[in-house]
Formats: sequence, structure tokens, C-alpha cells
Amino acid sequence: MICHHRSQRPLRSRNKIGPTLSICTGCIPVSKRICIDRYFKNEMRSHTYAGHRPTPLLYELIDRDLWRLKGMEIIEPYIGYSTRYKSLTVSLFDKDRIMAICIRKAQDKEGNPIKWKTYGFKRFIPYRIFDPNDPTIFVGYGIGEFLLFELLELNYMVIQSDSIAHSLQANPYTPKIKDRYIFCLLDNDSSCRATLEPIKEHFKECEVYGMEFENMLDKELPKGYDFRDFCNDVARQPEPTSISHGPMPSRMRSWNTWQTKSKSSWEGNNGRKTERCII
Repeated sequence: MICHHRSQRPLRSRNKIGPTLSICTGCIPVSKRICIDRYFKNEMRSHTYAGHRPTPLLYELIDRDLWRLKGMEIIEPYIGYSTRYKSLTVSLFDKDRIMAICIRKAQDKEGNPIKWKTYGFKRFIPYRIFDPNDPTIFVGYGIGEFLLFELLELNYMVIQSDSIAHSLQANPYTPKIKDRYIFCLLDNDSSCRATLEPIKEHFKECEVYGMEFENMLDKELPKGYDFRDFCNDVARQPEPTSISHGPMPSRMRSWNTWQTKSKSSWEGNNGRKTERCII
């Protein structure tokens, strides 16, 4: 059997973590490659990412303008494809260790759809500090949010499932955080809103706030509306133009909209606004 990550290199060991998803243990410490359906990501890219550009599968998840920020840097370590389910996959790591492979669209034995089927550790909480001098950390709920935080380079932690927030104390993957402002980007549903109090209870040494998009945007939103929907909506707004400067870059549009709406929505202790915590 040949490992496609290194041409003509024998694949000596494979650690099975799912019926069709497996890891090449000899390759991961070097480059974090995932073997999915016996193909490594660089092999699949020739079939899936023609011309080294994201495919419609990526655009379905996140608007193409957002991928332009640093798309290939995200595709390289995290994005794969399941030939069994014909679906995008996202791999989660703890340093060089594979923790989970998440399939965006899968099915159970009866053929019922499953959103973000996970092989590996569902309790794993991805966590990253891009700017140690920024006291803000954003909490996202779902794999799409994980990719967005990486694209936008925001300090973050991601909860894969709402239920995980109710057992943070017993979770070995809960990050140790103190003396920071934590903003929970809540989905527009009761299950996600119910995570706010447990997060506040666990991170007692931080200031924890819930961010509801209905309040921020001052309009009724569909059930389940989340941070990914918000970012996609902002990115798809018509490009503002200027005679001297031309179209405004999408990233700047996102920042401007986020800052304008956020500064009137987020407040700190004693009514002080937390502009220092805004992006």
C-alpha cells in the first residue's frame, strides 16, 4: 500500500478512527496530512481544488470573498473531501495530533442526513490566540465558525455542540483562560442561548458576554441564524465604491460593519463600553 503524501513511500501504519477515515501516523507529525478514503489531501486537491482555488463546496459554506483573505492557508492543513459522502471535511488538530474529522454532510444507516458527522473527539474544543495583547476571545458554535475565526484571525475557542458547554469542568479539552473578555457569538435558538450561563460559571476569572445577532442587527432573524450567516451576509453586500479608491476590500467592509454594530451593543461593567475589546 502506498502513502500518497510521499511518492512511493510505503504506508507502514494506519490508525483507524472511522469506517472510511483514517490517519497516516508516519505523516502527521511532519505535515498534518489526513488520509481520507485512502487519499491524502494533497492527492485529493488535484481532483477537488482544480487550479488551487476553493470549489463550490467551500463557497456553499463560506462566501468566496472571505476565502480570499487567506484561503489556501486554511485549505492546506484543514480541508479535505470524503468520497464516501461526497462532502467537504474539516480536520481539527491539537498541535500535531489529529483530534477529529468533521464531515459536513453525511448520512446514517437509514440514509437520514447528519450535519457535521464527527469521527474522533466531539468534546475537543479548538482554541487559538492570534494576538496575545488582545484581551478579547470569541466563542463560536460549530465547524463553520472555526474556519471563519482562522480566516479572520480572531482569538477564539469553538464548541462543537451546545451540550459540551454544560460540562466544561469535566472536559479535559477546556482551555484555561483568565483575565479576558469572552464574547459568545450565540446562534439564534434557545439551545445555544442556554450555553451562556455555564460558560460564565466556568470562566469566573473572565468577563463573559452573550452576543445575539437579533439585538445587534435590530431585526428578526430566522431560527438558527449564526456567526457564519452574519459573515456571509456582510460579504455579499454590494461593494461600496469610491471614485479615487474603487471598491472597498471585503475584509474592510466586514470590519467596518462589525465595529459599527458592536460598539453600540457590547457593554462592560458599570455601563462602560468595551471599545478596547472590539475588533
